[in-house]
Amino acid sequence: MEKEEEAAAVMEEIIYVAVGRETAKNKSNLTWAIDNSQGNKICIVLVHQPPHMIPLLGTRFDAATVDEELVKSYREKQKAKTEKILDEYLRICLKKGVHAEKLCVDMDSIEKGIVKMIHENKVRKFIMGAAADKHYSTKMEELRSRKAIFVCQHASPTCCIRFICKGHLIHTRLLSFQ
Repeated sequence: MEKEEEAAAVMEEIIYVAVGRETAKNKSNLTWAIDNSQGNKICIVLVHQPPHMIPLLGTRFDAATVDEELVKSYREKQKAKTEKILDEYLRICLKKGVHAEKLCVDMDSIEKGIVKMIHENKVRKFIMGAAADKHYSTKMEELRSRKAIFVCQHASPTCCIRFICKGHLIHTRLLSFQ
């Protein structure tokens, strides 16, 4: 009976997929994740970087120099836009018949936000881009994005990470239990 429960737990394991703010540029990676999810639930992850420059009077000002209420209001609007973007990704999953949820992480650094999210959620399966799609070629065999390299080097060793570019698997970082 224990083996059946273990198999069920593995089957129900969530696959976390990092996406960016531009759905058109990230759709191929999400589609790859959906096509390879083997029935697992997907959690769409977007790291929201709170803006430090606030538009005001036709120019931009450092948030530290602007009225606190204006900063709060602008950041709330930006956060709402991020939620709408995540909802677009959820619709992509629903159209493909895959159960998904969303997770927004607030952090100044995208790569540090991902590493922190992996740690805090004890993520065991994670998918993210290996490089911007424009850098993809059929000969691509290594990570080209500094974010991907950072996550590969710093994420929990108990997390298997697949790096995708233009819908193609480029690199897999396997589990290590050090």
